[in-house]
Amino acid sequence: MARLPGISTELAHAVRAVNAAYLRIPEPYRPEVAAWTPLECEVDAACAAGNRDRALRAIEEWREHYLSKFSHALLNAPLDEAA
Repeated sequence: MARLPGISTELAHAVRAVNAAYLRIPEPYRPEVAAWTPLECEVDAACAAGNRDRALRAIEEWREHYLSKFSHALLNAPLDEAA
């Protein structure tokens, strides 16, 4: 699916930010990984409709949702006793 200009770049930035937040959580306390398929479907639908704002909004909402979820998980992970 062809994406509108700039959408793939914004998507890549969001994925990198979410992935980095996920990897900061100690492995035993990591929640499920971020769901990718619903975002990809929404972005593809928005691009097919020529609606750049809708695609950007979907990316931002996905990014903020998972950054919040993973920040919460990190804040609630026990401190390493060896530290």
